[in-house]
Amino acid sequence: MPPMTRAMKRTSKLHSLEDIFELMESFTDEGGRIAFSYTSFSFIDIDFNCYVGRISERKRNLTLHDANDHLQHIPDEYVYPSLPPHFTPAPGCIDGCWIKRPSLLCCEDVKAFGQIPKLLQTEIAAMEILSANPHPNIAKYHGCIVKCGRVVGIVLDKYATTLEDRVLESSRPFDKILCLDQVKSAIDHIHSLGLAHNDINPNNIMLDDTDTAFLIDIGCCCPVGEIFLGFGTPGWMEERSDYNSSKQSHDLSAFSKLQEWIENPTKDPYPEEVV
Repeated sequence: MPPMTRAMKRTSKLHSLEDIFELMESFTDEGGRIAFSYTSFSFIDIDFNCYVGRISERKRNLTLHDANDHLQHIPDEYVYPSLPPHFTPAPGCIDGCWIKRPSLLCCEDVKAFGQIPKLLQTEIAAMEILSANPHPNIAKYHGCIVKCGRVVGIVLDKYATTLEDRVLESSRPFDKILCLDQVKSAIDHIHSLGLAHNDINPNNIMLDDTDTAFLIDIGCCCPVGEIFLGFGTPGWMEERSDYNSSKQSHDLSAFSKLQEWIENPTKDPYPEEVV
């Protein structure tokens, strides 16, 4: 990971690879051949301090020693936004809830880390609108966790599995039509509020134990026409469309892809065999 102004090498706190928050492999297209580039990873400790690292090995070869040796601390102001004018404080007891933390791997270059607080601000603004206008198939929002005048996490209901994992890894019967109806209802509701989600895909749809669908990951959700800092998911983005501004057509295109995918689901486009 390149050096960052004011970043500090703190005492490593990873005690297990299971403590890693995000783990992602990156690839390049070399003349039509998919080639492995690097593995990046992140860690957020119990005090919400953030760390990132990168190695040139495949993720299956990452060791605890290598992870700790490459971790670099990221100052809070590069990750967490100041308190917005209007937000809901999280309740004192959040047992059983999911704490949504900012992605530390969404920026390829450390110079772009300053964009992460803006991404979280966008998500908070959208969640506040959706909380005031609830829908049964959109993740329930409980408020924000605050540390030293900054938002460090968004508290949401916790769900059992992603749609991708439910479809690919379970042999139990699954009502595809009902799921699609619920997702479309959530999309229509978002659109009725003048918003667009902008990142519909099987990993941004959760299911509870009764297979009820919930749309999550509101980080790219914002008013139609507004410039946003997020980006869609490769393979699920609208063709011949820029992703610099929020468009409801992004969601309709992704939903059409979802209808096709659920009949013939696939998983990782980059298998272990790539060079």
